[in-house]
Amino acid sequence: MSVKRKGLGVLGLSLLTLTLIGHGCRQQESASSGEEASASKTRLPIVSVLELRYDTFVHYFGVQGRVKARKEVRVFPEMGGTIRSLPVREGQTVAKGQVLAALDDGIISKSIEEIQVQLEEARYWMKKQKKLYDEGAIAELQWRQAKTRVESLEKTLARLEEQRKKFVVRAPFSGYVEEVFVVEGQLVGPTAPVALLLQPSDLYVEADVPETKIPYLHKGGIVNVYLPALHEKFENLHLSKIGHMVHPTNRTVSVEVELPRGRDKIVPHMQAVLDIRDYYSDRAIVLPVSAVLMDFEHRPYVYVVDEQNIVHKRLVEPGLEYRGRYEIRKGLMPGEKVILRGARAVQEGMKVRIR
Repeated sequence: MSVKRKGLGVLGLSLLTLTLIGHGCRQQESASSGEEASASKTRLPIVSVLELRYDTFVHYFGVQGRVKARKEVRVFPEMGGTIRSLPVREGQTVAKGQVLAALDDGIISKSIEEIQVQLEEARYWMKKQKKLYDEGAIAELQWRQAKTRVESLEKTLARLEEQRKKFVVRAPFSGYVEEVFVVEGQLVGPTAPVALLLQPSDLYVEADVPETKIPYLHKGGIVNVYLPALHEKFENLHLSKIGHMVHPTNRTVSVEVELPRGRDKIVPHMQAVLDIRDYYSDRAIVLPVSAVLMDFEHRPYVYVVDEQNIVHKRLVEPGLEYRGRYEIRKGLMPGEKVILRGARAVQEGMKVRIR
């Protein structure tokens, strides 16, 4: 009896050991399957998406331009002669009609003095003839001859006075004397400028636009102007003038943009950069350029994510590009989610995690 109990004790221990080992194995299997599920979940590609909506898209093209003054004139004398006086200096502000230079008018002044003497004598003689004619001492013809001589001398004197005015060079408008080209005593002619006069308050930008852009130009069109020398930008200006002729040498058309007044630092001939708007839409599908990929057949496409976070390849038709953004003309609709980051690590049908 004692032997049987001893044998059963050994058997019981063995069964207990097997039971504990089996329970431990089941715990290890359960833990292993949980880790695999967690690992499977963390191995999903992580992407960032953009939910599409209608947006505003604008496009500009750039051209080089230069600042010009509406009134910038090289002032020429009407007559030739020696500079007798030069009452202005560079940097001086002058009023309209102010004398810029006076030429020697000695010859014509002498002629005027001679005509004045002759006119004085002719008027005296005409009075005498008129008195004699009134008394009936002479014929009417004699009095009329004296009167005609007076009128002829008066016209000659007026013509000489007008010619003498041409020896004085005056400012055609109020402005700023930028440069003086002559000195006193210098002999000048009608082809030699005396001074450069400009009005710095009335400035505009002029640029040459390629003829291929003519369909996109219209008066009042939006333009942004940047002045590199001043690091200053003027936005939402307007085209004030569009040329009606293409220059045959460079195949361009001239455009003008008025600049705001009261900017002292802006001076003529300063370089300018114009961004002219040629396209605008307030109901556009817009994507960053980096989101649009190209397949082996050179077809542009994007990846979209559905409600189950499944990836789908979508062919698209990009339109214009401006500052790193495309307008998508075909292939996408508002409300869809497009992968922005992580697009190169996914494929069609793959499930992803959205950050």
